[in-house]
Amino acid sequence: MLGGGNITVRFYNVSLGQYDDVAALRCVRFAANGTLQLSNVTGGGGSDGSERSCAGRSDGHFSIVAPRARETAGTTAVKWWMIGAPGGAAAVVVIAAAGILWWRICRWRKMERIAERSEGLSSIWIGNSRMPTATGIRTQPNLENSYIP
Repeated sequence: MLGGGNITVRFYNVSLGQYDDVAALRCVRFAANGTLQLSNVTGGGGSDGSERSCAGRSDGHFSIVAPRARETAGTTAVKWWMIGAPGGAAAVVVIAAAGILWWRICRWRKMERIAERSEGLSSIWIGNSRMPTATGIRTQPNLENSYIP
């Protein structure tokens, strides 16, 4: 209505389940310029009590809105379970991998100790490398000419 009079918009057969209480509902008017205005819902009047009405002073698009339903404790627990289960599984995998790696390193070191005790050649360290070394020469060199002047 362009003249500035009151507008009443009636919504029939509105059933919002837990929001049948009129105090929880609000009317919203969307204006052409993108703004919105909230007002109270007036209820009753219908034969089954499901008629709701909104009053406004100018034209626009009208709707009834309700607050978002609150989560129950059960859904919150399910959400934490959905976050915690994959995280816990990842932690178990990481701990198992670390345990296997530690076991392999210990086994490798044990094999090195056994090999060091039973080796036939002595060894020396050159930089970060360990190399076998012979303690002496097996045969003594002989000169082919034993010419003495």
